[in-house]
Amino acid sequence: MSAEDIQPPVDWSKSWEIGWTREAFNKLKDDPVFHALLTVGRLRNMVRFTQGLVVFPPQNVPATTSRRHILNSFFLMNALLVEAERVVDGNGNHFHRNPKYLELAAAVRTPKFREVVTRSRPVRHWAVFHFFSKAVEEVVGRGYFSDPPEFVTFLSGHGKKDFDIQCDLAEEVPFQLILGQVDPERIEETLRAWLGEASTAATDLIRALDVFLASMATELGAFERQVPSADTGGSGRDA
Repeated sequence: MSAEDIQPPVDWSKSWEIGWTREAFNKLKDDPVFHALLTVGRLRNMVRFTQGLVVFPPQNVPATTSRRHILNSFFLMNALLVEAERVVDGNGNHFHRNPKYLELAAAVRTPKFREVVTRSRPVRHWAVFHFFSKAVEEVVGRGYFSDPPEFVTFLSGHGKKDFDIQCDLAEEVPFQLILGQVDPERIEETLRAWLGEASTAATDLIRALDVFLASMATELGAFERQVPSADTGGSGRDA
């Protein structure tokens, strides 16, 4: 009888978990398929975290802080979607027999997802996950840089110079990489639209990732159970 066979039915309205017994985990942890699965899981966590930054921005903060949060959440979200395409496609040799992987692979190949990834690729490569002066070279002839205001702000802050400083001009680099060719009168409108598109793409990706992760883990022998309460010596995460 397996560990799964002796578990009571799971109440999905309460805290639950899917995993392995210690013995099963020790047998599994050197398997390259497991390594790839955990890599996809890490991607999932980062996409979900960043989506939260987009959906739940900080409240009652100065306008400059709010703009910094919105822009950098947008840049990070777009960069992660580029990375998601690479991770999903790059690990397909481990998962290609799993039907839920085929659905996940399809999710990163939709026209809308591809559109978001294509316009985000330079930002991911040059100004979010890596930082290269090529990004600056690419944008100095367009947008804000080609028609700057009378005073060009480099740093800004409130109070002492070592407290909560913002390098405003640096934010223009990824901004112009994505939006520099947009009509200046439509930049705010376009930013809102593209932020919405990135968030929708992330939501669809997370759903596909969640289904795949549960399916693939089960294929590797994982089973679901209720999270043990504190009085049974478990993790105590359930309320």
